[in-house]
Amino acid sequence: MKRGLRLGEFEFIWLNGGRFELDGGAMFGVVPKALWKKKYPADEDNYIPLAAWPVLLKTPEALILIESGLGNKLTEKQKQIFRVKEEWNIEEDLGSMGIKREEIDFVVLTHYDFDHSGGIVMKDEKSGGYSLTFPRAKHIIQAKEWEDVTNPNIRSINTYWPINNELMRASPNLELINGEAEIVEGVKAIHTGGHNRGHQIVRVESKGEVAMHRFYRCD
Repeated sequence: MKRGLRLGEFEFIWLNGGRFELDGGAMFGVVPKALWKKKYPADEDNYIPLAAWPVLLKTPEALILIESGLGNKLTEKQKQIFRVKEEWNIEEDLGSMGIKREEIDFVVLTHYDFDHSGGIVMKDEKSGGYSLTFPRAKHIIQAKEWEDVTNPNIRSINTYWPINNELMRASPNLELINGEAEIVEGVKAIHTGGHNRGHQIVRVESKGEVAMHRFYRCD
């Protein structure tokens, strides 16, 4: 049984969205390695471990998924490039709690990089076809972020993969917001910018307790 964190009437449960490795310099940018290596030592190739942990937020009103992880569509070559150590396992994680993916009401993406949005479209292992992983869910994304997703520049084209957004483009499941929006009572998406131009955080409040979700952490 998955263990969670209580916040008033709400519960956060972390799901397995995949474990992988990326170049430390690419992740920390202008921050000197002498500083970040104290927290996240790199291997001989300068790679650091990362974990994509989507959060299931259970409220009295809805089942909300924050982020979606790597997904199940990576090719063998991509798995090698991104050094995938543990596969995406959200459907099985939900099933262990008696929850079907069709029961998710909302998916909130802080931004649309492949390790955050890869799980919203899944591959059918038998037919090889693709479909929305959470077919009933409204997918909450900042309009600025979606504008960049659909018009990527030379940098973002390498992280905004068409396979993760083509099915969403004409879907009624897509809900674009500007700035701040309440998803259900006590849960708000708030535009911050920073990591990406359209980056957003999720503010959660219940019974006087407050939590903020930004995005994944290193592990």
